[in-house]
Parts: sequence; C-alpha cells; structure tokens
Amino acid sequence: REAIAYLRSMGLVETRRGIGTRVISTGSETPLPARRIRANTLDDILHVLELRLTLEPRAAALAARRGDQARREDYQFHRAIIEAAHNPFFLSCYEPLSQEAIPRARLIATELDTASTQRYLEMVAQEHGAILNAILAHDSEGAREAVVCHFSRARETYAAYRS
Repeated sequence: REAIAYLRSMGLVETRRGIGTRVISTGSETPLPARRIRANTLDDILHVLELRLTLEPRAAALAARRGDQARREDYQFHRAIIEAAHNPFFLSCYEPLSQEAIPRARLIATELDTASTQRYLEMVAQEHGAILNAILAHDSEGAREAVVCHFSRARETYAAYRS
C-alpha cells in the first residue's frame, strides 16, 4: 500500500475503488539541468544572461548557415500564433496544413536565386517582427492588420508568377 501511495504521489499510477490500480506513466523522467534553473535572484538572472550570450549568438550563426531558408521556423512562428489564440478548433484546422502552410516549403533550394531569397527572407522577418510586436503590445487590431499585410504581400508575390 505504501508503495502504491508513493507511486500515486509521483503521478505514475492511478487507483480507483472497485477497479484497481493502473499505470498512467511508464517512468519518471529525470529533469534536464536547464529545467532545474530558477532565475529567482539578480545573480541568477545575470548568470542566465551570461549563458545565453555565450550560447545564442553561436546558435544564430549556425542557424544562418544551416537554416534551409527558415521554412520550419516560419511554420513554427505561425503555429505559435495559432496556439496562443487558445482556440483548439483553430489548431485542428491549421495542423493538417503542416509545413504546406509555408509557400516556399515546396520550392527546391537549388532553383532559387540566392540574392532574391535573401531579400525575401529579410522582408518576411520584418513582417514577422511587426506581427510579434503587435501581439506583445496587446494591440489586437495592429496584430490583425500586420498578419493581413503579411499574407496579402505573400499572395501578391506568388500570384505574379501565375501570369
């Protein structure tokens, strides 16, 4: 009984009167060191910033070199917005699109002009920045307008190739 109570307190098993005990988790995960970091003091915050100043610039440099035109990151940005809306039906409609939601995801990298691609990605980054800034400022109309502008520009860009 004590062992079952202990396992239940860890969230590993569930007991129901008249039904019995069943496993609801197959094992406890050992928390990763980063999950144990708690920046509760000014010194802790400075240490975390020191870590990020060491880690993130290198990660940014590698991402620029290995970014595959940021297709996955672009999808994740838009999916995060859908998730932040906290409407499960939005997500269920968006998820089947997967990376197909990103128009350039199907384009073959070797067929793209490098300079044009760079300009395009810079424009996308600016538009994403406008969307994010509006969301962070709790400016719902500004966020809506920024997304409409972003998708309208993308639609016009791709529609020009049809002609």
